[in-house]
Amino acid sequence: MIVAPVLESTPGPGLYHQEATPLSIRTILVEDELAPRRRLLRLIEQAHPDLKICGTFSRASEARVYLSESKVDLVFLDIHLPGESGFDLLDAFPERSFQVIFVTGYDHYAIRAIRCQALDYLLKPVDRNALKAAIGRIKESIVTQKPEIPSKKEASGHPDSLTLYHRDGFDLVRFVDILYLKGEDNYTRFFLEDGTFKLATRTLREFENLLAPVGFIRIHKSHIVNPRWIKSYRFENSGRVEMIDGQWLDVSRRRSEMLFAQLDRFSISTRSRIGFRS
Repeated sequence: MIVAPVLESTPGPGLYHQEATPLSIRTILVEDELAPRRRLLRLIEQAHPDLKICGTFSRASEARVYLSESKVDLVFLDIHLPGESGFDLLDAFPERSFQVIFVTGYDHYAIRAIRCQALDYLLKPVDRNALKAAIGRIKESIVTQKPEIPSKKEASGHPDSLTLYHRDGFDLVRFVDILYLKGEDNYTRFFLEDGTFKLATRTLREFENLLAPVGFIRIHKSHIVNPRWIKSYRFENSGRVEMIDGQWLDVSRRRSEMLFAQLDRFSISTRSRIGFRS
């Protein structure tokens, strides 16, 4: 894992060297005040070696650039920052893959923090026991969020199912049984052919990368569909598809042409992978 040098002597963005541990939670701090940042770093160093501090930033704009280019598991985020706020930073990542712990001197933002799907909300000065509890929740979350992976393969060599991890273990879900997926912040809901659903702790974008090779189609910022189960299409607005369960899903204008292009290729390129309805 690459670690860049630290610039912790200044209140601006810096990168902090720390040895990796078996469970290495890649972490950044977004805090413009030097004293609170140093206190939080000290508490982490003293008791939480699993947190690998990759960077410290005093502005949301600086953190946004880093988050766009680097893999991060956890962000300690102040709310009041120069220029953009901590909430502005999160607005730039509607499908974020990192967890957030707010660290602030104000208690009246708690409800808004919950709406942002923050894992915790710590008041300054940070209490070591509250920090320990918050990091415990982070560890549990990361352990249960093992990457969903394609599982057993068909004779064609292509995987025919997906492994969905959750707190109690994992489920194998066959591609042929998936009607569509719906993104819900940092979660994705799978709607299945038997009328049930499963909730996975990964973003829709991550599943898009896994499922596109086997013929699934992203039709909207909120939905991915299995074309096997498309029942009909309507041209109203930018387009809508009816799924076999009777649900109508919007097709974004940008993705409507992509949908038709992929459907034209679907019966040829993916028949053997997920089974086209005849």
